[in-house]
Parts: sequence; structure tokens; C-alpha cells
Amino acid sequence: DELAEQLAEAGAGEDTDVDIDSESGQVDVSTPDGDMSFGEGTELPADVPSEIPLPADYQLHSATSTSADGAAGRTNSGALPEATAGTFGDLVAEFTAAGWSTTSDSSSETGGGTASTAMLDDGTWQVIVSVQVGVEGTPDSFSYLVSSSAG
Repeated sequence: DELAEQLAEAGAGEDTDVDIDSESGQVDVSTPDGDMSFGEGTELPADVPSEIPLPADYQLHSATSTSADGAAGRTNSGALPEATAGTFGDLVAEFTAAGWSTTSDSSSETGGGTASTAMLDDGTWQVIVSVQVGVEGTPDSFSYLVSSSAG
């Protein structure tokens, strides 16, 4: 693991820290511009805004956090082992109940399941939420793309 970490750090540039756990498959990368984490041991970064509702019973598989020119961005994705057909609607309802506005919302039937996406904004943050449930050959999953709101 140590050699792989040193090679990755050398290739990524100065002030980069890479941690690899070959037993678990966990990879964590930290740079001055942000952090990335991939694998089953991924945890939600501490700087994810607490006002952003998260899905119930999720298993996080990847997380990134970046900052450039005063703008912050984050992505989080993972599995939804307890997902149902109502998971997406329930999640969007949590956002709107907390005062977020929905700027777009769409769902489509695909592969025997549903893929849904919503764009939500609370004036500080904009979140694009995607949820896939029941799509053949694909685990039920979610992803969030979080950015500083333009307004």
C-alpha cells in the first residue's frame, strides 16, 4: 500500500496525501483544492452542509469536496439497500419541507425501474439529486452534486 501511495502522491503533485487500504479497497486523497474518498469505508465529509437532507439508510461509496475561487462543490454517491418506488419522492419532500425550492424534477422508466433527478435550491446551496430504483442490473443508488447557489 505504501508504494502505491507514494506513486500516486508523486503523480498528483505537491501537497497531495493518498491513503490506500488494499484489504478494504478504500482510497482517500487529500489536496489543497479538496478531498476524495472511494470505497465501502467512505464517510460523509465533515464540511457537507448539515441542512442538506440525506436519504434514509444509505451506504456511501464515494465522496468529494472541492473549493476554488470561493466556490464550494461536493459530490456524494452510494447505495440505497432499502429503496422503494417512493424513495425519490420522499427525499424531495424532505428538501421542500426544509424550505428548499425545486427548480426541476424528472423521472423516467428504464430497465424495469425508475431513474429520477431533481434540482433543488435553498438560496445558499444548489443540489442535484439523482435516484435509481429497480433498474435491471444496477443496484438501487443515489448521487448528490452540491454547489454554492448562484443566488
